Amino acid sequence: MDDFTFDNGRPGSTGDEWDCTPPQDRPHLLIALFPDGDTRRAIEKHREDWLWPAGRRFPPGAHLHLTLHSLPDLSADDT
Repeated sequence: MDDFTFDNGRPGSTGDEWDCTPPQDRPHLLIALFPDGDTRRAIEKHREDWLWPAGRRFPPGAHLHLTLHSLPDLSADDT
């Protein structure tokens, strides 16, 4: 689907589907794949070619990853 590329204009709606929740301050454990430098730069270049809603947030390049699994946070009471 290329509805959001420069050639096709802006999306018609900027509703809740564009909202993103900021990361929590609590540490958590992720099982993730991190791209190598060339792949990371290609991803960053690719996302520059898209139109994004105002206020969008991108993680720093060094934080780009594909989350395979997120383990729940445990408090001291849970251990």
